[in-house]
Amino acid sequence: LPKEEAPSRVYSWYWQHECGVWVWFAEDDQQTLEKELLNNTTNTAVIVEGGRFRVNLVDLTRTSPLWKGSTQPVRRSTWTVGSKDNIRPLTKEDDDTLESSYCFGLSNNSFPAKVSLSNGDVVLLQHKNLAVFYALSREEDPTPQVAKRMTQLTLQQNNLPRDGIHALSGLFSRLTANSSSSYSQPQETSDDKVKEEDDRNEKEIKASTATATTEIGTKPTTGAFNPPTHLVFVVCGPGKLLLKLKDFHFNVKSDKFGSVEDAAEYMRVMSSSLLSSHFSEAVGSEVDFVPLMWETNTSAINEAVLTVLPRKSKDFRKSLHSTLVDTFVLATQLHSLVESMLGALNDQIECYKAAYPSFSGRVSIMAHGNSGIVLHEILKEHASSLGFQICNIFLLGSQLGSYLSMTSAVANVPPSCSSSSNMDSLPGMADKSTRWFNVMHPFDPLCTRLEPLLSPLNVHSPFILPHHMGRKRMHLEMKGYIEKTSENIKKEVSTWAGSAWTTFQSAVKANVGVDIPSLSLSSSPHGTEEEKIDVVLGDRIDVELQESPGEAVTQAIHAMKTHQSYWTSKDVVLFVLSSLL
Repeated sequence: LPKEEAPSRVYSWYWQHECGVWVWFAEDDQQTLEKELLNNTTNTAVIVEGGRFRVNLVDLTRTSPLWKGSTQPVRRSTWTVGSKDNIRPLTKEDDDTLESSYCFGLSNNSFPAKVSLSNGDVVLLQHKNLAVFYALSREEDPTPQVAKRMTQLTLQQNNLPRDGIHALSGLFSRLTANSSSSYSQPQETSDDKVKEEDDRNEKEIKASTATATTEIGTKPTTGAFNPPTHLVFVVCGPGKLLLKLKDFHFNVKSDKFGSVEDAAEYMRVMSSSLLSSHFSEAVGSEVDFVPLMWETNTSAINEAVLTVLPRKSKDFRKSLHSTLVDTFVLATQLHSLVESMLGALNDQIECYKAAYPSFSGRVSIMAHGNSGIVLHEILKEHASSLGFQICNIFLLGSQLGSYLSMTSAVANVPPSCSSSSNMDSLPGMADKSTRWFNVMHPFDPLCTRLEPLLSPLNVHSPFILPHHMGRKRMHLEMKGYIEKTSENIKKEVSTWAGSAWTTFQSAVKANVGVDIPSLSLSSSPHGTEEEKIDVVLGDRIDVELQESPGEAVTQAIHAMKTHQSYWTSKDVVLFVLSSLL
């Protein structure tokens, strides 16, 4: 065979998610990182992903200047091993070794060749187009995997390493109104427009098949970014977020779980999309979603509980016992949880203002599960210790209602039914300095209401949030139509029966002299579901999402999943935006 030269070497940049998955940087960030490294500039901290993250070129780490989160390793590599949902770039040492062996094989026709890596793994170079990776180290899967070399052609074809992690270059492109991060969107098919599904399944982000690219704004060259008009801190409960990465459209194994950082970023991207599609008049408005990282000791307790759980229905048991652990920690360590969240809130606002010195926007908090209880105690007992004003609080699947009811019962001071309003139960409501919203999923077994505690004599059904498509879901429309039709038939029967009964009543009284009670066929005083939805939100606190058709049919199966469904709901994000703008 004739000798040939190896194609030009092309590097790709990756960062590692805390679950172990390696993620490819967006294309514009790839170019920025490579340029800064090759130019040997003194700028060791390169701004990427719209200014939300920085890559240190010395120790190869990725951190965010906006919040105190984890530090992720970064790799620059030509070769990757694995495929689809388990890709891994090689270390610099192994990458150089394999590249050198590959180039030597091409120039000397020395295929096949065996290449030993630093940790004992082996790559067998069969020929110039096939390399097989064998993980011989104990921590790796021994199944042979394909090793692939990045080329410029691969970059141009897919904008990603072939068979790589696809989600982050698409949905997680870290777009901001003042940055230009390219991201890919799938072409909509007719099925997408007709079939109504759960929000988590509406769009499957796959950058390798995408054809559209969107640029938003212009990235400043000085590293200074304009601050947003609204800031929303995203807070999960004392325990870990139990939502799988697949629900955030990561193309990874199903046993990988996401973090509150993933949830906040997912909501921010949905917010950017909804701002352009639903709030065209809000030009210049920017809503930023930032995760709140606060320390608890639930991880050790959760690990201890997992050792005694039976193997069957493991995911369901894990979700259920995680809730029990949260409740246990809340009951036994509430004071320490309050101190931890209070300190994290003050640290977070200082960190954010350090990144955006001119920030003067309004701050809101989105609290999921039991974190709403901790936040309530902070505002009730330590409001003067908080370094900023909270304008809005959005509770997601919160147990605050049951907590307030139980604490009142233990103190032998049940909510007074003689008063029409008990606004002091929620700090900031009486003087309207803080607005509270209690967002619930109709099948969430853990969420509780608040309005019955605040206005015990004026209790209504929860306000039903509109669907983000601008209407009710189809099965709810059918349900409303049937209820309305039934109500109309009932009115017709009532009118006919009432007339006949009046005639019969008059005849009996004239001939027998006995009064017969009037017939009462009055309609429901609460009205139909359609009438409830048309009510203006006003001062309402309890708001309810619309369930999807699948959830309506299989309520028991989706019951535990719905407690985590708020993180990926466009209806929740749309409601937050509508309340802020």
